[in-house]
Amino acid sequence: MIGTTTFNCISFERYAYLFCQIKQLDLNWCIGRLFEQKNDAEECQYVFDIWQDTISDEVLRYMALPGIGLEQRKSVYLRTDERLPYFIECSAPRNNRSDRFWFLQNMKMEYMGVGYNDPFEYMIRSRAITQHTNCYLGRSKDDLFDAERARNDDEFWKQHLPNLDEKPWNVYHLAEPLFKEVDYSFIILNQYGNKIQYHR
Repeated sequence: MIGTTTFNCISFERYAYLFCQIKQLDLNWCIGRLFEQKNDAEECQYVFDIWQDTISDEVLRYMALPGIGLEQRKSVYLRTDERLPYFIECSAPRNNRSDRFWFLQNMKMEYMGVGYNDPFEYMIRSRAITQHTNCYLGRSKDDLFDAERARNDDEFWKQHLPNLDEKPWNVYHLAEPLFKEVDYSFIILNQYGNKIQYHR
């Protein structure tokens, strides 16, 4: 579900920058970041850090970020259930696809074995270009890309993908409680059954 309460004890995270390209308005710009966070129990959550000050009311109706209600004008959208956010689900090949290896091979990810997938890294390498969205991922804030052209021009696609210029924040590192909208508190019981509340 989309909410504001995080998993307990987020330990590691990685993130990429989120871009939107609106062909009708000739716009292509960075709108925020997408975080993938994990705790010690290997539970995973996704945080959409949306920079609302970069999105005018005029362009909002042209934006398509599946599963995220941008019209709510939140600066943080948190997905904490077991399913991938719909944006990610639409943008990376699923394990049960018969042509999955072809997609991975094109992004130089053929090292992934059967039953294993890394949709977050795939989205960065492929720019998450699908018919479901006009948003894509980049490795840095200035990592702009003509995603519309890549969808329709095979030579351009082959020349510029995969996006392999890895940055330190694209790989897992120690997490910090960055978002004031997110409740990072958690409650445990001590040996006497009394509640102890922590805030990281």
